[in-house]
Amino acid sequence: MSTKSPSIEGKGPTHRNPPEAHRFKPGQSGNPSGRPKGIRSVDKELEAVLRQVVRVRVGARFVKMTRLEAMTRTLADKAVAGDARAVRLLLDRLREADARAAEEPAVRESFSEKDREVIAALLVRIGGK
Repeated sequence: MSTKSPSIEGKGPTHRNPPEAHRFKPGQSGNPSGRPKGIRSVDKELEAVLRQVVRVRVGARFVKMTRLEAMTRTLADKAVAGDARAVRLLLDRLREADARAAEEPAVRESFSEKDREVIAALLVRIGGK
């Protein structure tokens, strides 16, 4: 006896084995239109919302800042007030930032002697000092 399902043996279409007339033709996409161009991803939408400028009361006056900055200040204020969850979250973010900074290659601030020679030659060539 065969172990194949009845639809594969040709006994009828199923959701896994649609009729030949309804199958995608070779080279034809299942979604030819694709995602509409005007649709933004959730990440882009969240970024746009967090970059919006809002007025926030700081003490007795109102200050304009982004929503992200306001949220960060609120989190820092809660951590200073003793909220353990806020302290843990801020410390975790600081550790991540330090780890990323340690992974990035150090920027060379100075030129080597060979670089200085090349720069001097170019300056002489273009009429500089």
